[in-house]
Amino acid sequence: MESFQRETTLEEVCRKFGLAFDYHMRADLVTSVIETITFPTAGAIWHSDQGKQYGAQCTLNLLLQKGFQQSMSRAGTPTDNSIAERFVGTFKLAVADHRSYRTLGHFLGAAETWINFYNTLRPHEGVGNCSPLHYAQDHQLHGAPLISL
Repeated sequence: MESFQRETTLEEVCRKFGLAFDYHMRADLVTSVIETITFPTAGAIWHSDQGKQYGAQCTLNLLLQKGFQQSMSRAGTPTDNSIAERFVGTFKLAVADHRSYRTLGHFLGAAETWINFYNTLRPHEGVGNCSPLHYAQDHQLHGAPLISL
């Protein structure tokens, strides 16, 4: 299978994740994810690593347009983005490691199934041992103050 890149967004308040995949990791992948955000973002923090795609002018312009404040982790310091790093590790273990998929479509189907499980059914200790969806519903959350990549 050809290599691909992933883009991960995290609604930190309820720990709900979404993914976008492509064969590259360019700014247009990041901006396509930003464009899909529907919750209120004014004053929210967009935290990422120091990847070139996150510092691209088109990404910065769109973040400002959406009302985000940009934040970047220090170079070589994954602990600055520990929740997203942990999610990526969990995702890889559950979906990617030690598995082979015949096509990108098969992989994306498995990824979508797992993300739906992660967001709607899987209990999370950080949000009172309930799923991100139930936590958001119980607390009437319509947005999130932090997006982390």
